[in-house]
Amino acid sequence: MQIFFSSLHALDQYSFSLDNLPQGDACQHCAAANQWVSHGYVYKQRSMMKREVVGKRLLCGKRYGKQGCGR
Repeated sequence: MQIFFSSLHALDQYSFSLDNLPQGDACQHCAAANQWVSHGYVYKQRSMMKREVVGKRLLCGKRYGKQGCGR
């Protein structure tokens, strides 16, 4: 599932509301919709000294009391 955001702030707001996502945003492997965990950013290397945030990793949580599949 790919969702595009207009800014890094909008992306962060979405990832902060992971426990309240609709059932349509459920994990495609285990169908859990409330087990998402934010797992850092995805970067694109622009030059030797500069990298840019282009996305965020979201995992279906299996640790810390979450009942997801871990994918």
